[in-house]
Order: sequence, then C-alpha cells, then structure tokens
Amino acid sequence: NSKDPFINWASAFLKKNGAPLISIEKGANKILFEEVNEYELTNQCVQILKKRMKERGKSDKTNILQPFIHKLLSFMGIVRSGVFFSPDVLVAFVHNSNVFVPEETLSRELIVRVLNVCNSYLDGAKTEKYSCLMQAIFETLPNTMNTNTPIQLADATKVVDRAKHVLKETNNFLSCPCNTTFLP
Repeated sequence: NSKDPFINWASAFLKKNGAPLISIEKGANKILFEEVNEYELTNQCVQILKKRMKERGKSDKTNILQPFIHKLLSFMGIVRSGVFFSPDVLVAFVHNSNVFVPEETLSRELIVRVLNVCNSYLDGAKTEKYSCLMQAIFETLPNTMNTNTPIQLADATKVVDRAKHVLKETNNFLSCPCNTTFLP
C-alpha cells in the first residue's frame, strides 16, 4: 500500500504474473525480510513486459503513439530513448533510458504524464524546452476529457512548432537589454 502509483501498479503487476513478491507488514523485522528496491521492482516488470511485447508484436495504436511521443521527446533533447507501449502498463515509467507507456488513446493527459516522467528520470532532458513544450501542449491540444476530438500525429508538429515559438519568445525576453529601471 504505497503512496507511489508506480509501486502500487508494479506490485500488482508482478503478483498477477506470479513473481515472488510479498509485502512487508509495518513493524516487521527488516533483517529477516529483504526489501526490494525500486530498480529491482522495475527491472522485474520490464522483463515480463518485453517478453509479452515480443509475443504480441506492435499494435496499430502503438504505430500512432510512438511517432507522436518521439517527436516531443526529440524537441526536449531526448533522442536515444526507446519508447514502449503496452496495455499492461498503467503508469508511465522509465527504466535504463527506456520509457514504458500505457497503450491507450492519445490524450493531453497521457502526453503530460509521459513527459513529466521523462523530464524527471531521463538524462538529456532540457528543462527550458520541457517548460515551453508544456505551455504549447495546453495551448494547442484539446482537453480530451471534455471533448471527443481525437489527437492526431499532425498535432505533434503543431505542438513542437508552438513550443519553438514560445522558446524563442522566452529567449528574446531574457536577453532583451531593455531600458527598464527598477524602483527600490
């Protein structure tokens, strides 16, 4: 019963797939029971996920999702990461520079969750580009919770173009040698 959504998903996923994982009760002697760390937990999940993905092959949904996410990650400066989609994944996570994403309908909420995880856990993410990308996402993409308008691959180009514009505006603002005087 963790407060971390990933730990909850990973524990349930491993239990469902027969992994020997037993929760340690509060107050249990930690010398007698070895506690699994997040990396080990993630690694076990990835082994099962990769085996299942190999058996299943790529779905049509993955063929739509993957280029969209890759385009956004490339703008953020993350170009060497693999992105894997699976219906078994309920919470986006990163393992060894690979991103594992729920295979669900593309929505603004999913995109934001994935980019948040990538910005936090992947090396090479440029924070200023991430910020501009977030602004562009909320300005460009529809709130799919309130509308039935689907997000398409072409929307990724619109988001990146807007993020580039926001980044340029930000850089111009920060480098402007204005004649502004500040009052004490």
